[in-house]
Amino acid sequence: MLGKKKLICNGFILATRHGFIAPKRYITRYSSTSKRTHDRHILSTMLTHVWPRNDNPVKYRVVGAMTLLLGSKLLTITVPFIFKELVDNLNTTNVGTGMVSVEVVAAVPLSLVLCYGLARAGASGTEQLRNALFASVSQRAIRRVATDVFLHLHNLDLAFHLNKQTGKLSRIIDRGGRSIDFVLSSLVFRVVPTGLELVLVSGLLASKCGPLYALVTLSTLGAYSAFTIAITKWRTGFRRSMNQMESEASAKVVDSLINYETVKYFTNEKYEVQRYDESLQGYEKAALRTQTSLALLNFGQAGIFSVGLTAMMYMASNEIIQGSMTVGDIVLVNGLLFQLSVPLNFVGSVYRELRQAFIDMDEMFVLSGEAPKVSDSPTAKDLVLPLYSSSCSGNAIEFKDVHFSYGERKVLNGLSLSVRQGETVGVVGPSGCGKSTLLRLLFRFYDLESGSLKIYDQELRDVTLDSLRKSIGVIPQDTVLFNESLYFNLAYGNVNTTKKEVEQVSQMAHLTHLIKALPDGYETRVGERGLKLSGGEKQRVAVSLFP
Repeated sequence: MLGKKKLICNGFILATRHGFIAPKRYITRYSSTSKRTHDRHILSTMLTHVWPRNDNPVKYRVVGAMTLLLGSKLLTITVPFIFKELVDNLNTTNVGTGMVSVEVVAAVPLSLVLCYGLARAGASGTEQLRNALFASVSQRAIRRVATDVFLHLHNLDLAFHLNKQTGKLSRIIDRGGRSIDFVLSSLVFRVVPTGLELVLVSGLLASKCGPLYALVTLSTLGAYSAFTIAITKWRTGFRRSMNQMESEASAKVVDSLINYETVKYFTNEKYEVQRYDESLQGYEKAALRTQTSLALLNFGQAGIFSVGLTAMMYMASNEIIQGSMTVGDIVLVNGLLFQLSVPLNFVGSVYRELRQAFIDMDEMFVLSGEAPKVSDSPTAKDLVLPLYSSSCSGNAIEFKDVHFSYGERKVLNGLSLSVRQGETVGVVGPSGCGKSTLLRLLFRFYDLESGSLKIYDQELRDVTLDSLRKSIGVIPQDTVLFNESLYFNLAYGNVNTTKKEVEQVSQMAHLTHLIKALPDGYETRVGERGLKLSGGEKQRVAVSLFP
């Protein structure tokens, strides 16, 4: 699985027995700022993807989408006015006089019906075209954020990964990525446009029907929004609990399936199901609270809107009776109010979903804000290895008065060790004495607490991690392979290698017989962690190193 790398001392082998090490619990924190500041950080990050600084094609798409949005809103608002004119026209038309033909009388209503249909179709068409135009913007943002987080996870130190479950990390990235699309679409097409539509509708009602109608509209909106925000904040804790239980359940599933053989060895299938069910029970309780509180929210929203609608319809009915309004006016009021109900309903749902989306993205942005404990210094240089020479003297590797501990557990206490070029050294000792730690310090998975660790007189803290790790070759005792083809794993150390080189090294590692016996040869998938291969076969794959 690991590629052939130039051994740092041309023959030096550091033999260790890799056992389980439990470092001090790694507690993630995004920052010491408030949750509101954190949300603003997420929001500003999303906006940079909507309007990237040096990406004009994306900006053109955003401008085009906003233009289509404006056209859709204008067409939508004209629909109730067309409907009003249609009703008034039909209400006042008198065909029975015989002075005009039916065709002439029907021309205006039919034209209004046609305009009504075109306006609705146009509003829907521009909205869908807007969604299609903006889709590439949101999908590109999802890809960029997800790849950035994935790369950042690989750059974090070993202590972080030893204390994180793979299933939970995978769930965090998946859930956060799904939320990005909703947040971007909501910010661009819902939040600001909804406010604009509310202002337009209120203004039209005030000018056409009177200021009292606008006052009722704004009062309904205010009560609706205040109720929605208050209930949604209360429901936020339930959503967080659901996410936590879901991530925990997912982590247990992945961990259990990866260790399938271990479960079978000890016949612990029922125990694994019990552990999984415990997390599902917690998820079930949180989900029930979420659903019941959602029912309360929906009922309250419907009640507030119904009160506002009833009040405005009552006012319009009185004015029709008094003769100051036409039948078409009550249709207009009803149409505008129902037109208003769409963004009103979305005000509730978008706030609720935005809060949930921010919760879903929260953990992903916490991961992206996690600073690695081991990183390159600003002045780090590439590791320089001398050409191999039998006359080359001096220490290739030197541990000098090294102190290191995992939290409260002291492992190395003033260790001094030197390895000269060309030497083969084996490190022997009881479990937990620090053999694996030597290799991890050599790879700089951890930094020393004190002391010095040099390679050819170059302090490890002063060289780049990339150049350091490219210069070290490792054949681990516990070889874990990717669930990919055999060829993928053989060539993993050098992804640019050729098929001929793969075949040559496979023959040197005595893998040719195995490959010929496999049904798909080099394209045979090795299974999760390489479980389809025997222990010896996995070791041979690890030995098959590429320059």
